[in-house]
Amino acid sequence: MSERAKRRKLERDVKYKKKINIPVQEILFNLKYSYEDEHKQFKILDSLDDKQFFSINGNPLPKSYAQLGESGHTYTHNDFIKEIKWYTYNLKKNFNKINAFLKLEDDVYSNILLGNYDTAKGIIENIDKSICVSHWSIEQSLIIAEYQNGFKKNKETLANIISHDNQDLTNIFAKYQSVRVEKNLSFFTYENWESFRLTNDSTEYFRGNFTKENVKISVIAASAPQMGMVAASVLTNKLINNFRPKFVVMTGIAGGVKGVGNFGDILISDISFDGGSGKIKTSDTGEAEFLPDFKSINLHADLKENLLSCMGSREFLNEIKSKWIAKKIDTELNIHIGPLASGASVVENRESLNTIKFHSRKLIGIDMETYGVFYTCENCSKPKPIAAMSIKSVSDYGDKEKNDDFQTYAAYTSANFLYQFALNRMDFEI
Repeated sequence: MSERAKRRKLERDVKYKKKINIPVQEILFNLKYSYEDEHKQFKILDSLDDKQFFSINGNPLPKSYAQLGESGHTYTHNDFIKEIKWYTYNLKKNFNKINAFLKLEDDVYSNILLGNYDTAKGIIENIDKSICVSHWSIEQSLIIAEYQNGFKKNKETLANIISHDNQDLTNIFAKYQSVRVEKNLSFFTYENWESFRLTNDSTEYFRGNFTKENVKISVIAASAPQMGMVAASVLTNKLINNFRPKFVVMTGIAGGVKGVGNFGDILISDISFDGGSGKIKTSDTGEAEFLPDFKSINLHADLKENLLSCMGSREFLNEIKSKWIAKKIDTELNIHIGPLASGASVVENRESLNTIKFHSRKLIGIDMETYGVFYTCENCSKPKPIAAMSIKSVSDYGDKEKNDDFQTYAAYTSANFLYQFALNRMDFEI
């Protein structure tokens, strides 16, 4: 039978809903190499039963670890357009499940980083059942096990995944991820953290240590109940009066300046100022006009020198990025040192940001708290802290495209740069 006759028979079988008995390899050859009519091509693909379709195309949505990596021989064609159409078909076929997975994937990452491990496990189980099992779900299950119950639970979870029924690659991947997760999470070892409260003070404080070999730094951590310079200033004053720290450091997220850095990049404020300081007057045309009168506070000179050294050598940056356990970040992690403006409101307008940038051309970012922290450290009762420092990371660019997609990554890079800098480069005798 000629190739043309085979194609016609295949089309008739599809049209009259007959059982397709042509060998899988011949179906594949005809569909990928011979058909010019993609409508007919995809109609035939839609008519195949699961066994035939998986034999041709592999199983894109496996339901068990054993099915991971099972694949048919999807021959490549030297016609790029045909290859694109072939893979586009698969994306269209699984469009709804891909979108559902992407939404649930973000929910898993958010719950892991917030410490809601049982919720994250439930979402992964839902993904495995309703969408598919994947190497991604293996990795996240091991991360949760290590976070929640440590090394022993990690190895128990691995034992439940490993099986003689699995493809060798699946077992190798699971073993590798188990070891990788164990090593990566050791990066977050902060000793003996405990929460506590002081008499007549509603703030919850956390006491712990940063440790490395023979270095041990005592740390008191707390968060303000709301955003803004006033809330940050009140909390800073409490920390100074109650604990008399040598350094006060604020970590968190900030709005970046497009063209200065990437999402997650670390912003170190060497000049902190209130971006709303000044007066509003009526111009000759009757419009409101803002006249800035920025009062700035500088970063301690010795701290700045140490930070510039880290910036030049990329010390800690590659390690911090490599240990990010959630979805892959394509951009390089960098440090930017420069002026950071603080404002009384969240900036989601490009013009507002440009107004501030016009008066501070080297601006690297904008937040709502840093100036309040710097001002309080500068003007508190004695003994004062040696210095205040703000380590914020870029989560958005203060425009209409502002969203929360990179907040967790930005918070991670900010906090972990402080951890590394404090243990390795901070001088407590300056």
